[in-house]
Amino acid sequence: MIRIYLTNLRKYNNNHIVGKWVELPVSDDEMAGVLKEIGIDDESGYFISDFECDVPGIHINKNLSIDELNDMADQLNDLDEDEIKVCSTIMKNENCTLDEAIDQKDSRVVITLNKNVTNSDVDFACSYIEQVYGDVNNMDKETLARYFDFESFGQDLKMNFNTDEEETIAVSNN
Repeated sequence: MIRIYLTNLRKYNNNHIVGKWVELPVSDDEMAGVLKEIGIDDESGYFISDFECDVPGIHINKNLSIDELNDMADQLNDLDEDEIKVCSTIMKNENCTLDEAIDQKDSRVVITLNKNVTNSDVDFACSYIEQVYGDVNNMDKETLARYFDFESFGQDLKMNFNTDEEETIAVSNN
């Protein structure tokens, strides 16, 4: 899920880019081998010059320690696919860390949006009602619409929810 490019700082400062991609989490033995391979010793340090992560919203500081990065990778590995989507949406929309998103994920209302519909305000309202109160599809929507303004409700909900870029989930503090 997370790969970092470790760069030899001393060589970088001498206009030579020497580094290697490392998949996280990485063991101490593997890390020692990588450091040796790119010429990092007691006199030269390293920094993270690039990273790849398949979880949107993850930001990696170039000065994070390998232990911190391994912890982050382990946390992601402990989450299921739905939890990752929720945390990703929280991180992207609230500019917070993975730790903060994990702490908040269980106290959030999460609505899974139907990919097969337009996700209009009415669709959003129906998705919310179905997931919070039960299956609306078995109810007569036309009868409900005479008593309930789905469009206005959906508009209000959208103001309180953050959606992910694929718009498959929405997350709110409520």
